[in-house]
Amino acid sequence: MTEHSGGYLPFEADITSFIVDDFNRVTLAINNTLTPWTLPQGTILYFNESSKYPPGYHVQNYDFDFFNYAGIHRSVLLCTVPRIHIDDIQVVTDVSDDKALVFYSVVMSGANASDVLFQVDLYDAERRSVGSAQSDGGMIAVTDPHLWWPRGMSSQVAYLYTLHIQLKDKINKTVIDSYRLRIGIRTLNWDSNGVYINGKSIYFKGFGRHEDAILRGKGLDLVTLAKDFNLMQWTEANSFRTSHYPYSEELMDLADQMGWMIIDEIPAVSLEYI
Repeated sequence: MTEHSGGYLPFEADITSFIVDDFNRVTLAINNTLTPWTLPQGTILYFNESSKYPPGYHVQNYDFDFFNYAGIHRSVLLCTVPRIHIDDIQVVTDVSDDKALVFYSVVMSGANASDVLFQVDLYDAERRSVGSAQSDGGMIAVTDPHLWWPRGMSSQVAYLYTLHIQLKDKINKTVIDSYRLRIGIRTLNWDSNGVYINGKSIYFKGFGRHEDAILRGKGLDLVTLAKDFNLMQWTEANSFRTSHYPYSEELMDLADQMGWMIIDEIPAVSLEYI
């Protein structure tokens, strides 16, 4: 059994020891009650017996301007991994003149980095190799890179490379685990005069977008997501601001593929310090 606080961020539980041969059931219990220690915050208003509500009846009290739905808002996946596997990948890019640097770091589980071989390859959008490395962390240099640009700033919007990482057995060189991660090569910085992508000043045109729809409610819904992004593209927007809860990874990935800039809000809103 595992517990997780927060209805939006991913978490995982190892159920290996509970698996049986014939039939397996996964049960989830959900509680959307807000407290002073949750994000977002809330309090409970209890009603006494003299009110029109039955004894013990209570409602939520909160200051934010969106409805706090209950239910499962994200995908639930059952997956298997090898004993030695890739657990996380971190990527940072830098751009200077006609050259780009892709810095990567691989976190693995089940063994030490010295126990396996690493094969790291970077491919462009046409699946041509543009660089490689053989360690769990390092740098790949890319000459004449295709930079990631948001909508409206280039004729080639949202160019993505693919970073392919493989763990191999040291003795027989067979692949133990592999992962492909799509990445954009870009830089982001700002000063008192503005925000810059790849050294060029940008102007934000867009919306504040809730993860909420009148027909579907709240949470990840790929149909609504595709419709919203197409409508925003029709208005020639280039960005949107999230609200005070983490949005889905699927949304973030699709935005990266379509060239949307995202102003990502922190999850806290109307904080009261207890």
